[in-house]
Amino acid sequence: MAESPVPRARDRRFRIEAFTERDAMVLRSMVKLLAGKTRDRWGAVDADPVHLLVVPVDFAGEPPPETFVLRAALPLRADDLWSQLDRISGQIELDESMLRPSRQAGGAGRPAAGGRRLQLLRWPPDALLGADLRYLRLATMLGARPFAIEELAVKANIPLATCHAFAAVLHANGVAQWLLDSDEPGDAPSAPGNAGLIFRIRSRLGLE
Repeated sequence: MAESPVPRARDRRFRIEAFTERDAMVLRSMVKLLAGKTRDRWGAVDADPVHLLVVPVDFAGEPPPETFVLRAALPLRADDLWSQLDRISGQIELDESMLRPSRQAGGAGRPAAGGRRLQLLRWPPDALLGADLRYLRLATMLGARPFAIEELAVKANIPLATCHAFAAVLHANGVAQWLLDSDEPGDAPSAPGNAGLIFRIRSRLGLE
């Protein structure tokens, strides 16, 4: 059986915000020490655009569009930082593959994410939701029915980049799956399993 290809390392940019200069220097040094060990090559910059914004856990600002956020609590251990950087690398790669044009006969291409809707398979663990009320809102909406990401962003009034990032996290952790519209031509009544998921979500939110 052929082995799975090893992901190719890519150059990624990150910026640190809302930390003291000393703490920012510690974080940059830790990332440098991890060079060669992480899935991608991370470089610190002081200006956007970046792939990742590193902020304190209580950061309340709005990240730049199409940017992932790593909420770091100091002191941060090197193995925690390594695992978080590699997790985010996987999410970025997933987003890039979704947006990469697919090759079709005749040379015509379209975004790979076209015609896709995200379906929640089970309630996300707290580790994925964190303390972000936007993620709780998105998960609750997805518990009712599958959504295209663009539609989800509009109905939830949440930035599209945030919805893409959350979708990538859910998919990468096996909590959600992508459906092609051609697989479900109509809005069918909720299946018993989906009804059970909605009940669990409502119970968790204290609505039952």
